Amino acid sequence: PDEAPRCAARMLPFLSSDDPEPPMEGIHPLFLRLIDQFGDREEVLDATATNILFNFTWVGSLTTYFGRFLGPLNTLEEHATARVARWAARMHRRLVRQINDAQSHDDEYQARFEI
Repeated sequence: PDEAPRCAARMLPFLSSDDPEPPMEGIHPLFLRLIDQFGDREEVLDATATNILFNFTWVGSLTTYFGRFLGPLNTLEEHATARVARWAARMHRRLVRQINDAQSHDDEYQARFEI
């Protein structure tokens, strides 16, 4: 029982949809419930970060992949649990850095192969 929230945070889908097209997806209702109940646990937030950053299969630019999470994370920045709100703000900044790095990589690739 003590490990279940952490495991669920690593495996449940964070977003409510895998469709990258608008309308923008939100946080999956089960994941939101998990965050509401166990978001005060650092190991749950760490597992959620791992889920977002490393648990994907994606074709195309990572800028699009990581960008999908910015809106939903913005909503968590107003979460009633202060730890969740601070975590969401940190994750948002981290994803912006990931997007910038991915864009630089995309630009280098495009320049190199003149796509």
